[in-house]
Amino acid sequence: MSWTMVIQKEVGDSQMSKYNVTAFQEGNPSAISTEFNISRTEIINDFQKLLPAISGIRFRSLKLESCDSDYLIKSIKDRIRLSFSDDFRAVIDSADTLHFITDDVKVPWELTGLEDNLKQRCSFGISQLARGDLQAQKLKNLTHSIYYLL
Repeated sequence: MSWTMVIQKEVGDSQMSKYNVTAFQEGNPSAISTEFNISRTEIINDFQKLLPAISGIRFRSLKLESCDSDYLIKSIKDRIRLSFSDDFRAVIDSADTLHFITDDVKVPWELTGLEDNLKQRCSFGISQLARGDLQAQKLKNLTHSIYYLL
């Protein structure tokens, strides 16, 4: 099954960030909608600590901290997944293909599809959602009306 997840971050500057999610299955007109909260700043900071340890790029200006990269990846994955509803986790676990469309591409959403041995369980894609896309989608979903600009 192929699923598309539209994840939108609500505006706010609190410690926990709120997200609205709508999941669509290819060929199925119904959708699953839910919302969840994650500690976005903490997750992004941990992910940034992880990047120098797992990439081949070393910056002289950055102090390379030793970290258990497997533990850190699992920790980030679990913090994101545990915030999801049971229905949303079931969608992710049953999917053959996941496509996340989000306005918050800094969060490592691709970690949600990892198995415990850190292998990616299904094919995964991520696209950035632009604010204008929402208005275009609303117009597209309307009946076949004709609009005139005067």
